[in-house]
Amino acid sequence: MASLEVLILSGPRQDQRFDLQGPSIYFGRHEDNALTVTGRYVSRQHGEMLFANDNWSIINQSDNGTEVNGKRIGKKPLRLKNQDIISVGGESLFQITIPLTQPLTSEHSIGQSIAEESASENPSARRKKIWIGISVYMALVLIFFIYLGTITRTSKQAIESPLELTTTQIATAIAKPPTVAVLDARTGEMSLRQANELFLRQEISIDGPYRAYRAYQMALAHSGRTYFKQGLDQRRFDTLQETLTQTVHHRYTEAYERLRSREYRAAERQFRRLNDYYPDSTSSVFRNIEAQRKFILAKIRKYKR
Repeated sequence: MASLEVLILSGPRQDQRFDLQGPSIYFGRHEDNALTVTGRYVSRQHGEMLFANDNWSIINQSDNGTEVNGKRIGKKPLRLKNQDIISVGGESLFQITIPLTQPLTSEHSIGQSIAEESASENPSARRKKIWIGISVYMALVLIFFIYLGTITRTSKQAIESPLELTTTQIATAIAKPPTVAVLDARTGEMSLRQANELFLRQEISIDGPYRAYRAYQMALAHSGRTYFKQGLDQRRFDTLQETLTQTVHHRYTEAYERLRSREYRAAERQFRRLNDYYPDSTSSVFRNIEAQRKFILAKIRKYKR
């Protein structure tokens, strides 16, 4: 029976792998599905993966839609390829791996076939054909191992592409509060005054919104609170958080689309500007962007050679 390997990319089962059996695999948020996935826009029975004519295909069954490698699919089945990423609402759910199957012919069956074909011939001719068959077989085995070694060397030299961040991952990273070793009410008050000043002058620099938001975060961290007592301070904090989340997600998606289209120089430039806008080196978003840039620059150097 056809099988399919699935790597979960988000949700409580992130990074878990599952080997699923065909010919039909339903996926969605309900536990009755062969593959249960979670996500904001995932339906109870969201779609189906089918194996037919030696190929896997995917069918969308939800009004919320389904994307394969970032492109929304229609109502007709779409043929799946190895390492395709399935997403819903811009959130990457899982990646598929299609096992390679190749029937191998045994040495016994080769020898048996040669023997049957040469049964009516004289012993000398039969021996000659047998040795020719064995020589051809050994040559094919040698070619196979040379080819396997070439693939292995190529795979070792391959550049690993970092995973694309989801909307949820970006929002969670931005909202994550900083930690301080010791609470200090005075430092908290100074940070709050600085935050309000930066809020009014956030347009001065590209990282202005981030600097104001960071000052509000430090004010909360030093005071040991999770929200501000003054309504104005809390509204400004919420506004900055929403602005940062939407802007970072929008720019990240644009840069990744450039990367997916192999517009490497444009993608690297957009990722670099995004880190200028959100320069929090302790954030998983910042580290992912740096990894994306490293991957892109390696690609550019490779094409220059």
